[in-house]
Amino acid sequence: MLGNMDDAVAALDALDSALSVLADLDLGRLKNRERVEVLRRLEIHARRVPAINNPLLHDYWTDRDDRSFGGQHPHQVLADSLRITRREAKRRFMVAQELTARTSFTGEPMEPELPATAAAVTDGAIG
Repeated sequence: MLGNMDDAVAALDALDSALSVLADLDLGRLKNRERVEVLRRLEIHARRVPAINNPLLHDYWTDRDDRSFGGQHPHQVLADSLRITRREAKRRFMVAQELTARTSFTGEPMEPELPATAAAVTDGAIG
């Protein structure tokens, strides 16, 4: 599905709203079985986030331009923007390269270096 920034903002706004609703719920009356179910569902959602991040990171790395962001290295841009270390930024870029579909020199689509792992991340089975 093709998307643009407006689509991304709308989806992120909906996600923000859903998380706000969950945060505002008084879940103190849930039974432990119900608590575990809520936790399980949240974990699956958290594990799916890298499947969204990885193509963004891959494409950012592929399209990087030394003039963007005042000439800062992509690791530093990501570290500053996400408030993570440069080491973590580098790790995320490396993972994205392994788990994102690629394009050959001739323009042919290629699957990720680790297709089974990429599929499991997309499904939320691993994070």
